[in-house]
Amino acid sequence: MKVIFYTYAYNAEKTIARTIESIIVQTHHDWIYYCLDNGSTDCTGSIIREYSAKDSRITILVNKENKVFEKGNDWWQIMWNTEEGDYFCWIDADDEYKPDFLEKILPFIEKNNLDIAVGGNDFIDFKTNQLISARKLFDDLILEREGFGLHFPLYYQFVRTWWGKLIKLSVMRKYNFKHCPNVMYGYDTIWSMENFRNASRVGIYADSFYKYYVNPKSASYKWDDKRIESDRILHDTAKNFLIDKVGFISPQNREFLFWVYFNAIKDTLNVLLNAKISVFEKLTGLSDIFTSSQTRELADLSFLFYLQLNHEKIVLFKEITEWILSKKETRSDYGFETASDVFTVIKVIPANFNGWSNSEIFALLVKTRVKSKVVELSSKLELQIVEIAHRQPLLNGFNADFFVFFSNIIIEILNKNFENAVKLILSCIEEEREVPAGSSIPLVTLGLNLSAKTELMNDFIFFKKLQVSLFIDSGQKDVAAAELIEWLELMPDDEDFIELGKKVQ
Repeated sequence: MKVIFYTYAYNAEKTIARTIESIIVQTHHDWIYYCLDNGSTDCTGSIIREYSAKDSRITILVNKENKVFEKGNDWWQIMWNTEEGDYFCWIDADDEYKPDFLEKILPFIEKNNLDIAVGGNDFIDFKTNQLISARKLFDDLILEREGFGLHFPLYYQFVRTWWGKLIKLSVMRKYNFKHCPNVMYGYDTIWSMENFRNASRVGIYADSFYKYYVNPKSASYKWDDKRIESDRILHDTAKNFLIDKVGFISPQNREFLFWVYFNAIKDTLNVLLNAKISVFEKLTGLSDIFTSSQTRELADLSFLFYLQLNHEKIVLFKEITEWILSKKETRSDYGFETASDVFTVIKVIPANFNGWSNSEIFALLVKTRVKSKVVELSSKLELQIVEIAHRQPLLNGFNADFFVFFSNIIIEILNKNFENAVKLILSCIEEEREVPAGSSIPLVTLGLNLSAKTELMNDFIFFKKLQVSLFIDSGQKDVAAAELIEWLELMPDDEDFIELGKKVQ
């Protein structure tokens, strides 16, 4: 069998020589190396040409423009130009294989009749060249049939990357692009998973052969608004993989997939919140992440196999809550909307409102209460809403349902815009808006108190007449009669009070 190595290289003049050298020094010599200069604007192309001139096993490919592939340059076309019994292997333009990679992995393939062979990898600090950690198994693992489901949490770590593995070309030729949606981030995982889907036997070799150089400037650490969707697509693709491969998703695998998804959104949140974009854009991103069905399911899941995730969720959700509340942009209509989206999913009662006004706190709590579907959360929010509203003496005596329904009026009152609040109440009455049962008298009473506070005498008299009328209509004639005694003395010729007086006789 022969091995076909393949590299995309874009502006990699500082690392591409190291990558190529790692293939040249392989102790097994039967290989072909296609190294693609992917429209580089630095010396990457000339470095590849120098190596190609020295070693006929190295073929340089050239794209005139980055990611715009010339005919014959992409992995799919190269795959069809080689023998189906050969094996394909990726290597990134800033990484390297250890010299004994092929020497050890090829006998492993032959011994176990493998369609795919995978090795572990070292994580190397790109600045210091020091080992950070290693990803490898303690024992070799052979996957076939039900093993793809049974061992999924163990081998998934090796599916995440397209490098570090040899894939038989006869398997790669079964690649179905319909299973592989385009993503901004994580396409190598989707690519590898599709090949695992089409493989009958996969082996994980218990040794590390690949050196992955960790660089914070890589695409993994750069913000792109399509990254959020990529996390969801990767999660759903993994679920589909298990269903196609073994027919079902076990409870443990379901939890494992949500563990992976949790770590994915955790990384995405870190990149998002540190990106050089506006706070409003970050709030939009947070809403997008937390209102998805995948995150809602994660938030509702109580982990049994991975118990530590229950605590880690709480910690993350608390951090996100504190970040949201710390931003002044949250104290806006848009901020209230997006923040409440997040809080209802993670079931957090917001607190620590440093610098917030009572009306701002009230507005956010009401938005969250309206969206909440959890009884316990709703009850706690209602207690907070009442506590905040009762900080204004004019609002004492009213309940949470009243405050939520008439929140626009309450906000004006909390802001001490009493005349605006009176206008809103009058507008509600004049337009005969439908209000909850039992709230008409409290609303009119509030209008009465506000007009007294603002010394709007005409409005005060209007509300008093309406209040008395409502007392009569609700069967409280004794209360209405008591009110009318004083008003008929003050305004004996007022036709409205006279008519009301006749109704209570």
